[in-house]
Amino acid sequence: MFGGIDIGMRRTNDLHIFTIDNTIIHFEKVVAPSDLMLEWPRWRIAHSSTVINIVTSHGQESHHILVIGGGDNDLETISDCWILDLKHMLWSEVDLPESVTKRFDHSVSSFV
Repeated sequence: MFGGIDIGMRRTNDLHIFTIDNTIIHFEKVVAPSDLMLEWPRWRIAHSSTVINIVTSHGQESHHILVIGGGDNDLETISDCWILDLKHMLWSEVDLPESVTKRFDHSVSSFV
């Protein structure tokens, strides 16, 4: 789970990683680093995210989170797309046209 408005009504770009072990749900909160050298999406609300699998040229699968669009403080549309590599915990911005990214209050799905 990425971003949104927390219980204190603060906008956030925190990341929560959930894992399920039988009937027990574990979660870890990952806070945006203060190191400006690392890329990290800015906070947002009304965006969409989904888990996707990327197959490398060597046939190996890797799991990623895709975050797209959303709104800022003034509910102006954010027009960007980010992918988080879950193995290395590194974000990368993806260059897509605004016709895809410039939206909020939308949903996105991935199919395996």
